Amino acid sequence: MVDQGSGRLRQEHGILVSCCLALLVSGLLPIASYAAPETDSRPEHVLSDPEGDPYERLNRVVFNFNNWFDAQLLRPVAVAYNDTVPQPMRQCVGNFFSNLDYPLVALNQFLQGKPKLGFQDLARFGVNSVFGLGGLFDVAADMGLEEHQEDFGQTLSVWGIPDGPYGVAPFIGPGAMIDFVNTATVIFLDASNLVADSNIGYAMRGAEVISLRSDYLGFEQLQFGDPYLFQRDTYLQRRAFLVRDGAPMEDHDFLAEDDFFFE
Repeated sequence: MVDQGSGRLRQEHGILVSCCLALLVSGLLPIASYAAPETDSRPEHVLSDPEGDPYERLNRVVFNFNNWFDAQLLRPVAVAYNDTVPQPMRQCVGNFFSNLDYPLVALNQFLQGKPKLGFQDLARFGVNSVFGLGGLFDVAADMGLEEHQEDFGQTLSVWGIPDGPYGVAPFIGPGAMIDFVNTATVIFLDASNLVADSNIGYAMRGAEVISLRSDYLGFEQLQFGDPYLFQRDTYLQRRAFLVRDGAPMEDHDFLAEDDFFFE
């Protein structure tokens, strides 16, 4: 018979592993790389971007650890998932979790002063939840309700809060400092927290992690040069693109965008 203390210990371990996996996916997946990093050609004491990345030496150590963790656990599981689950079913799983998190996208649209897009995203969530069988099918896309990517880190940037230096955190992955604030809000507001049965909540987090990681299999083949610099530059460029909603830097003016107001 397992005593109560042993059961509690396993439960705490489950929480730790679940949170670590969810954190890793939230930050690392868009630019995941499992290959062993190459050595940069510059002398070790010379930073590539002293102003934007002042902690580069420490970041590289954490970057190597995250890559090792991905290679040892996440990527093998994602490969097995891709090999055993048919693509249509994988698509449904991805749609479900994307839809489950989508109210946060709408919330950040409102916080960024874009009520028109906020209501469109609420409509997308409602349509897919009802007519897409809980979000398994993206029927809203066929109705012209396209998917957007907004998070609280982008909202803070829109509000004019400085991004802060670039960093790489264990399990969480890369980000500007305000992006780690976003990670904390995502964990706190994660839909799996609403599930009464903790075991089901852990299973949901695990399934989401595997689904997301499988979407980026093969991405490392697109990598070139120093993996750390490739990850950093790719992340920052993608983040700037999302903050501007795809608008060119010189043309971007939040107060001039039609989508920010009702017409």
